[in-house]
Formats: sequence, C-alpha cells, structure tokens
Amino acid sequence: MEIPLRKGRPFTKADTQASQRVVVVSEKLAQERWPGQDAIGKRLKMGGGDSKEPWLSVVGIAGNVLSQGPASGFHPEVYVPYTQYPWIPWIENPEHLVVRLVSNPTAITTAIRQEIAQLDKDQPVSEITTLDQIAEEPVALQRMLMVLLGAFAGLALVLAAVGVHGVMSFSVAQRTHEIGLRMALGAEKGDVLRMVIAKGIRLAVMGTAIGLAGAFGLMRLLSSQLFGVEPTDPATFVSVALLLACIALLASYIPARRATKVDPMVALRYE
Repeated sequence: MEIPLRKGRPFTKADTQASQRVVVVSEKLAQERWPGQDAIGKRLKMGGGDSKEPWLSVVGIAGNVLSQGPASGFHPEVYVPYTQYPWIPWIENPEHLVVRLVSNPTAITTAIRQEIAQLDKDQPVSEITTLDQIAEEPVALQRMLMVLLGAFAGLALVLAAVGVHGVMSFSVAQRTHEIGLRMALGAEKGDVLRMVIAKGIRLAVMGTAIGLAGAFGLMRLLSSQLFGVEPTDPATFVSVALLLACIALLASYIPARRATKVDPMVALRYE
C-alpha cells in the first residue's frame, strides 16, 4: 500500500499465534498516546486499559494516511499482522480481502473469483475494486469541480491571449503612420519590435497584477477544496504569472512583427 515505515520494523514470518502480539502504529497515534517519547516497545490494548484483549507491543511506526478522505485529516491507526488476526474478535470473519499485484489488477478478477470459489464455493465475491478507485472516491466531487475550474481557466487563458493580440493589432493599425515616420527617420526594425512588445508586456503586467490581487482574495473561498497546497501557494502564483507573461509576449509578437514590415513611404501616405 506504499505506507512508509518511519521507525522500527515491519511484520515478519516470526509474528505468529505463538509469538508475542505486535502492532505497528501510525505517527498520529504515537504522538497522541506517547507525546515526546519513543513509541517503540510501548504497549497498548484494543478497547482501552480495561479491555480483556491481550497487550500489544509496538514494533514499528508508520506514516500517517488519509484513510477517511483528505477533508477528515489524519486519524490514529493501528496495523496488525494477518497471522495474528484471529485474536481480534470483530474480524474473525473478515469481509474484505486485499491482494497486492504488480500487473493490471482488473486483468485477473476472474482468477481471484476462481481461487476463492475453490477454497469456499459458498463465499460470495462482490465489489472488486482497486485501491486507487477507493482512494479517489472521497475526492470525486472536488476532482470534478477542479476539472471544471481548469476548463474555465484554460478558456479564460485563450480569451486573454486573443484579447491581447486584438488590442495590439488594433494599436499597430492605429499607429501605422507613426511607425512609418519613425522608420523613415532611421528607426531600426528591432526598435519597432521592442516598442510594440513593450506595450503588450505593460498591459499584461497590469492585468496580471489586478488578477493576482483578486485571486488572493478569492482563494480563501476555495481553501476547503484544496489538499496539500496552501491557498496562497507562492509557487502556484509565480508559475501562473510567468505563464500569463509568456502568453502575452507571444500574443504581442505577431502584431510586432507585422509592424516591422510597414513600408515607410506607404505609411507616410496613410490616413
């Protein structure tokens, strides 16, 4: 399941019914139960100190997992070896079987059913699913919302690029006479190119600054839909600003190239 082992040891073949009962606990449980102490070697009981269940010796500390979905945060977790599981009364008849595979899990569904049927033909097998699908269920709604927001963001980016290109094209058309005069007086094509692109970049910087200010205010409203990233994540804002700058530069370059091809004699007669 790719749950990291932070400290101690994993379960081994030596952990049997005849050996000491062992358990691996999560970091969350270790911090709550033994704050500031080393949890390895500590003991605990299922159900509390008054429980009649046997004492368990902590042999490892596992990383925290979002077992109940990202919105619920981390919860205390315990892991026991399956070779010792019969002592836990509520899972003497386990309802779930986890099979670890290195190939496509859906490709051997029939084989799993056949193997279980050979062991117990009266045992029903249903709801076969992958751990990836189980992990995606709690965030299905958020994922759909993020896809929609991503689609709208992509559309907004395209509209922004078209808008910058349109504004710059209109500006070049309006300044044809000026550009022709500049070139007649000795301005190089590179000077004209830089002049037009600089105006496009100024517009993009102003628009990006206004957009970032609005984003800082609105991201607080979306904080409940974010997992693993802060609402004001610097990397996200910087990368988006750089992307918008590149789009604006590209959208300004085409009109700028067109401006460098203006014939001074034609432009001077332009009205």
